Amino acid sequence: MRLLKLEFLKLRRTLVWPVALSLPLVPAVMNTVIHHSERFQKAEWADVLQNGLNTWHLMLMPLVLSLLVAWVLGSEHSGGGWRLNFAAPRPRRSVPYAKMVLLLFLSLVMATLMLLSVGLSALSLPSLTGSPDWAAFVWGGLRGWVGSVELLLVLFLTALRFPSFLAPIGLGMAGMVVGFMGINSDSFGPWWPWTFPTLLSLPGQDGKDLQFPGAVSVVVALACWALSLQHVRRQDA
Repeated sequence: MRLLKLEFLKLRRTLVWPVALSLPLVPAVMNTVIHHSERFQKAEWADVLQNGLNTWHLMLMPLVLSLLVAWVLGSEHSGGGWRLNFAAPRPRRSVPYAKMVLLLFLSLVMATLMLLSVGLSALSLPSLTGSPDWAAFVWGGLRGWVGSVELLLVLFLTALRFPSFLAPIGLGMAGMVVGFMGINSDSFGPWWPWTFPTLLSLPGQDGKDLQFPGAVSVVVALACWALSLQHVRRQDA
C-alpha cells in the first residue's frame, strides 16, 4: 500500500489527472453536438448510448491508455527512476504490481466517467425514440473495460522495455488506426487488442461469439504480464 500511495503522489501536478478526468467526457460532448442537429433528433436511445461506447472504446480509450502508460512508466526511464525503485528494500515485482494497479484504477475511473457523462448527455437530448436500457448500457461499458486489460498489458510491456516516451504512444495510435480499419472484419476484428473492447461491448456479446478470441485475449494478457515481470527481474539494481 505504501508503494501504491507513492505512485499516486508521483502523479501530482502532472497532466495525468486532467487527461484522465476530461477525455472520458468527449463521447458525451460528441453525442450532444451530433444529436442536437435536425438530422439525428429522431435517433434511437439504444443507438445514442452505443455510439458513446463505440467512440470511447475504439477511438479515445486506446489513445488515453497509451498516454497514461507512457507517463506512468516512461518517467522512470529518466533520472535513474528504475534503479532507485529496484534498490529499495522491497521485492522487485512490487514495483510493476503497484504501477499496474494504478493504471487499472485510472482506466476504471475513466470508464465510469464515460458511462455517467454519456448517460447524462443522452437525457438532455430531445426527441429520442424508444426507451433506454440502462442495464445493457452499463454492462456493455464494463465488458469493454474488461476487454481493454489485454491492450493495457501490451502497452505496459512496450513502455517497460523501450525507454522512449513515444514507443507506447506510437504503438497505441498505430493500433487504433489499424483497428478502426479492420473492426468490421470477422477474421481480424475479434483478435486485435484495439478492437476487442468495442466488440465485447456490443449488445448481445455475452461471450458466445467471442468466447475463443476472449480466451486468446487472456493468454496474451498473461503472457505480456509474465514478460514484464521477467524484464523487471533482469534489470540491474
